[in-house]
Amino acid sequence: MKLTPAILKNIYSMLYCCEPFSKWKLPLPEQIKFVVDSDPDVMGTYLYDDGEKWEHIITITTAYRDWETDRKSTRLNSSHSRASRMPSSA
Repeated sequence: MKLTPAILKNIYSMLYCCEPFSKWKLPLPEQIKFVVDSDPDVMGTYLYDDGEKWEHIITITTAYRDWETDRKSTRLNSSHSRASRMPSSA
């Protein structure tokens, strides 16, 4: 299924009515512009700007990025040395 702004709006509308979200002062779905992007470096963003037509903009990316692999490769390539859990004298 292709992710679209209409699907995002429907998901948000559903969550808006459910607890605990219904207790929060979230903007109405009609007050939000939903954007689907393909930038792999951004998982999702929220923008508030009271000077624009849309005060609230939620952007979600469709680009797949293996965040778990990125996290592991960053950890493995880190220049930090790993401290031993047990002293060598033990």
